[in-house]
Amino acid sequence: MTSPDLEQLAERGLLNPVLSQFLRACVLAGKNIIIAGGHDSGRSTLLGALAAVAPARERVLTVTVDGTGQLHGADSSAGNIHPQPASWLGQAMYYNVNRVIVDHAEDESAVALLHAMASGRSGSMGTFAAPYPYAVIDQLTRAGVEGGSCLSEQGAHQLIGDAVDLLVYLDTADTSTGRRRFVTHVHEIHPSAAGGPPVFIELFAPVLGQMRAILDTEPTFIKELQQHGFEKAWLHDASRTWGQW
Repeated sequence: MTSPDLEQLAERGLLNPVLSQFLRACVLAGKNIIIAGGHDSGRSTLLGALAAVAPARERVLTVTVDGTGQLHGADSSAGNIHPQPASWLGQAMYYNVNRVIVDHAEDESAVALLHAMASGRSGSMGTFAAPYPYAVIDQLTRAGVEGGSCLSEQGAHQLIGDAVDLLVYLDTADTSTGRRRFVTHVHEIHPSAAGGPPVFIELFAPVLGQMRAILDTEPTFIKELQQHGFEKAWLHDASRTWGQW
């Protein structure tokens, strides 16, 4: 079965049209994205749709939940590989990979993904389980401090801030038409100048009477998105926001 693309996810209500085009432009602009949420919130589904946006000319290393890696894109003659998390960066460099995509990144694999992101593998992505958006930073920090990387808390904060450009959070809710999965938050992430936790800029968030993500703040990198076909006016176009379920 073919995985749904961004437009199909918008039709299903997981995204709205402006978020669909926004995230598409973020992928094309090479933004590093963490997709987080609770159980069965649609993280892997959204990851698959975003991964499909990556240009075919790029070499992409995808790593599944069982640790199997596969190279995709131009001249990907290596096919399947079985990388350990600690070796992902070396594998990415050896095969001249443009992006690393990891489904169900946890603990050691999450830290390995962060190192790949921070090393210049722009446009890398991964999914991560978390009960709410800000818990992602706490859990990634704990993985860096307690895992094999032996990072200090400040070092873990710096790595996260340097690696991640965007945090997309999904949730679920029971509605009159059944159980729904949808994006609730999109945060822009920056390192803290003081060495503390990374700085969150809330781009899309729920508002009173609407549990799904609504524009809060324009991204600081809007000009980069415009170079990849995104129109700034779409952010304020009421016809591109959420419809009825």
